[in-house]
Amino acid sequence: MSTLTLGFLSLFTASAAAAPALTLPEVSKGTLPYKSYSGTLCDVPTDLLTVPAGQEFLVTMVSTTTDSGCSRWGDWFEHHSSMLSRDDEIVLAGQHIGFNGSIDVTRGDGRLPVASGSTLSIRSIATTGDDCQHKYYVQGYFIEAGSPYRSFFNNSQLSRTVFTVEAGKTFMVRTIATASREGNYHCDVYVDGVQTIEGRSKLTTDMISSGRMGGFASGKGTLILTGGQVLEIGPEDPGAEIQCDYYVAGEYLTP
Repeated sequence: MSTLTLGFLSLFTASAAAAPALTLPEVSKGTLPYKSYSGTLCDVPTDLLTVPAGQEFLVTMVSTTTDSGCSRWGDWFEHHSSMLSRDDEIVLAGQHIGFNGSIDVTRGDGRLPVASGSTLSIRSIATTGDDCQHKYYVQGYFIEAGSPYRSFFNNSQLSRTVFTVEAGKTFMVRTIATASREGNYHCDVYVDGVQTIEGRSKLTTDMISSGRMGGFASGKGTLILTGGQVLEIGPEDPGAEIQCDYYVAGEYLTP
């Protein structure tokens, strides 16, 4: 064997001996963060979970077998429907989670946050004579408290103003889903009073009323808002009695 070959083998052996041992990452032994809930809807709310301290729960999907109606003046107690609540706050109801619902949060792409200490519950409403006959399914996962995710649900006659972006921060709106007894083409989106998305574009409507899935209704929006900007939803004439149920979700991009 040549002197050159012997030298190479000696160098290789020394390098191999000096190399650290192969290590593999530890397998997490923590609690599985994913949770799902299913059962029968009744007029009496069913508590699904209370979020532990230091955590949040992101609802990724909600589905019910109830009707897909719209509210009247934000009142959900006039028709067969269902209601998802975060403590005493309604976070989804009616068409958005009815059996024909097709927005992002009914397809498993939602990011509806439930804060630490809050209780998530679900119920059917106005089901006289048909109590506890409808079904529900809810899924999501736990994350660390203090996430950037936000969601808003209301009726434009109760409040055209969805929210105001916190000072010094940037917010990306991913989801805007509207529903209306008068037709979704009346439900426009405004930023600081300027019409940004016209209802007739069908970007905020789902397949129930538009014949196709709107980009914002499916959670594919990237509308950027900066600190102090105000997001509004409603008809072009603020004085009109046209009503728009809306669900809006997104996330802060800056802490």
